Amino acid sequence: MVLLAAEGLSNAEIGRRAGMTRQTVIAWRARYESGGTAAGRLQLAAFTLGHGGTGLTFYDQDISDAFDTRAACMLAVPIGLPTYRPKPGGPPGRPRRLTL
Repeated sequence: MVLLAAEGLSNAEIGRRAGMTRQTVIAWRARYESGGTAAGRLQLAAFTLGHGGTGLTFYDQDISDAFDTRAACMLAVPIGLPTYRPKPGGPPGRPRRLTL
């Protein structure tokens, strides 16, 4: 669904291709966007405090197994102090190779 939206398709067209209603597509896109916004805010707060943070996407079952719960989380945001000194990642389209 995210890839189809990135191609600029309408919610109705995404629903048609994915076999779901337009309303379902709208609901999923809203959830995806709100999760990303919350994760981004958490990461910005961590960076402001001199900590690190990253957004990681997992399969539902991986989250359930890791936290021993039936939760269906798709995004986890680890925050903390890295054991290495962060380096700039490079300009868009030319990422720098990361080494630890």
